[in-house]
Amino acid sequence: MIEVLLLKSVEKLGKIGSIVKVAPGYAKNFLIPQKFAVVVNDKILKKFEEKKHKFLEEEQKNDKIAHSLKNALADISFSLAKKTIGATNKLYGNISNREISDMIIENVNNNIKSKIDIDYFISPKKINTGIINTCGEYKIKLNLFGDISVEMTLNVSSLSN
Repeated sequence: MIEVLLLKSVEKLGKIGSIVKVAPGYAKNFLIPQKFAVVVNDKILKKFEEKKHKFLEEEQKNDKIAHSLKNALADISFSLAKKTIGATNKLYGNISNREISDMIIENVNNNIKSKIDIDYFISPKKINTGIINTCGEYKIKLNLFGDISVEMTLNVSSLSN
């Protein structure tokens, strides 16, 4: 286990500025390359204390943006028509998280005119849904930032020929 200093809040690990012990592989392969953390030493701690205010401001800004996105997306339901196999409701292929995130991003870009990095808040990795391979209504959970998440509805229907 190695100690790292979190530069951003990481779900189920800690908030910004926390010193946590993690597996070396997790730190070297994920946290450090994604700039979520750095390995702790005296020099890093001193530098972080000087810049802590900047990191906290960025964290608060992202939190505020995530709350506004949550409010904007809370009452939205999406519809998607896909090709089905024969007369059944089974889809020809599954609906991927990428398709869902692209649909959400398109909706946000059309309805919310702002200069925020949407891809930071809405990405396929942040969507929690089961396998969608039949027509019907599905609940989709999107983890926007930290512990802020929103649940939306996706209606999947058969594509008319």
